[in-house]
Amino acid sequence: MKTIQMTIDERLLKVVDKITRTRKTTRSAFIRDALEAEIRRQRIHEDEIRHGEGYTRKPVASGEFDIWVSEQDWGTSRIGVTSAGTRSKHPTRSVRC
Repeated sequence: MKTIQMTIDERLLKVVDKITRTRKTTRSAFIRDALEAEIRRQRIHEDEIRHGEGYTRKPVASGEFDIWVSEQDWGTSRIGVTSAGTRSKHPTRSVRC
């Protein structure tokens, strides 16, 4: 590991110190975990953007995923939606493309 120096707002440092005491960890470990979590969120966000751009370039064709409707089960509390955006006759089956 590499040691770094950083500047942090006093209010933020107080919050970090309170959390680290509660979790029985160190500032360094907490900040490392926070940085890793943010990096993961950023990667997921970038993936979602790429996926959205891909579907913009090549939209889902009508009926393209209909074969999978019978394979999905979102539980009884959900109202099904077909790939065409209409309500399904099967409330426990849902697909959203």
